[in-house]
Amino acid sequence: MGKTTYHHGDLKEKLIEEGLKLLDTCSLDQLSLRKVAVKCGVSNAAPYAHFKNKEEFVAAMQDHVMDTLATILKKTLAENQGDPTILAKLGEDYVFFFLDNPLYYTLLFTRGSLVLNFSLNTETKTAVEPFEILKETAAELLSPHFSSADIQDKVLAMWALVQGLAGIAIMTDPIDRSYWETKISSCIAALSIN
Repeated sequence: MGKTTYHHGDLKEKLIEEGLKLLDTCSLDQLSLRKVAVKCGVSNAAPYAHFKNKEEFVAAMQDHVMDTLATILKKTLAENQGDPTILAKLGEDYVFFFLDNPLYYTLLFTRGSLVLNFSLNTETKTAVEPFEILKETAAELLSPHFSSADIQDKVLAMWALVQGLAGIAIMTDPIDRSYWETKISSCIAALSIN
């Protein structure tokens, strides 16, 4: 097999994409930069021009997944300006993202590297952009009606709900998308946030 030539910057993105694809066939523990290099058709040393080690590579994959999810949530926000059900829509998008990509859930949440901050202070954001989108949207919608402490509790309850639903949905074997399409909406609606 011939080696593929990549323009500067293209290889890093390709390595991340191939690493995510490899998670379909091997566990995170089995994943290696060498395996990813083979999938990309480059030398075993090529990934090290972009990542110091496997941990840095896994962190880059996590960032890529978070960025993808954040983009989806931002699109939903933009398309539903002024919709009073926006929090439910964001929650559904969150759960469906992991339903469609169950290995991403494992990638993000099995290493314990994510840190959330429930403070409504906009100067204390976390690196978990999807969480920040939910928190900021909830604060904007709920602040006329609830205290900061109540909003924090509601954000915690909302996050726990969508995080739990995503985890439970991907544990079903096989994943029955049609079942979860109706179940997710009804579960989110069942938790009144008003």
